[in-house]
Amino acid sequence: MQASVSPRYSRSASCKGIALTLRNTLTPWDLIVPVPPHGNRACVLGACAPPTRASSGRPPAPTPAAREAPVARLQSSPVPAADGVFSRPRGLPVTGMGWEVQPEGLTRVLVRLHEEYSGPAGVTLYVTENGAAYEDTPDGSGFVADDERRDFFDLHLRAVHAAIARGADVRGYFAWSLLDNFEWAWGYNQRFGIVRVDYDTQVRKPKASALWYAKVAENNTLPARD
Repeated sequence: MQASVSPRYSRSASCKGIALTLRNTLTPWDLIVPVPPHGNRACVLGACAPPTRASSGRPPAPTPAAREAPVARLQSSPVPAADGVFSRPRGLPVTGMGWEVQPEGLTRVLVRLHEEYSGPAGVTLYVTENGAAYEDTPDGSGFVADDERRDFFDLHLRAVHAAIARGADVRGYFAWSLLDNFEWAWGYNQRFGIVRVDYDTQVRKPKASALWYAKVAENNTLPARD
């Protein structure tokens, strides 16, 4: 499930933040779209790609077990034709799953898609899936102050704005995901939602990132960063 603000960004930024012109003002819980989960990936025009990363054919040092799928069986890579290809850490920030966070990579791919494919074809672009899993720790009331996820969305919305400023015709951005869900390779161990789901009681509670995302949609503006 995804939450969307369906933005058409302005090409200018003010001292108060980046102004957004939203064709449809939606709070995160206004729109629920059933789609196959693809995790922390940028999906454009329905095609999903893994996060930006450096790769090689030599295996890296063992990674912490917490970042591996919680199953005791042999596994192949979930990425097609990626067996024998290993990620190389580059010192970038990472999500709770160990995936690198590089917002400018989204800017580059949007600009390239526009210049080489969608622009000449007269096709508009939508980022249909973008999000991250982090270690969510609820307080006594079940509220999650997920500042890292909020910053992830903030930086990637700014990356989309930067692509538009360079000419990319981007019409919308969909956050992955609205609710915590069963991840195809990691089960319930990784949480992507901006709304927390208590899997025992099924109670749903908006996280800090959801409240922030709702204000972005309501005000058509990304607030200035500290």
